[in-house]
Amino acid sequence: KVCYKDMFRYFLAADIFVITSHYEGTCMVIQEAAMAKKPIVSTPHAGAQETIKDGRTGFIVDFGDYIGLSQKILYLLENTNIARDIGNRAYDFIINHYKKEEILENYYDMYEQTISRCPVY
Repeated sequence: KVCYKDMFRYFLAADIFVITSHYEGTCMVIQEAAMAKKPIVSTPHAGAQETIKDGRTGFIVDFGDYIGLSQKILYLLENTNIARDIGNRAYDFIINHYKKEEILENYYDMYEQTISRCPVY
């Protein structure tokens, strides 16, 4: 078991990040890996396609495509400059698309719309 506050050290120690889930809720681990500037290889579960831009910020492989998965992993491990560039683009994507103020404003708008649809008793 790893304490959450120590997780970032593990991301930094890794060369790449791979997640092969069939289902994820809000997949924060992909965003955390991107913040550590790691190239990501993932299946197309919920959350992956919003963060991973195939070939730019990581790679998405189909469920059960073990050959494609292994090819992408080997490609990144054998091409460290490309892997570094992809990791940097993943980081930039997170920084530019997940701004706290915008997220909070979107939540506020969502709550406001929900409340406006509720009947008043």
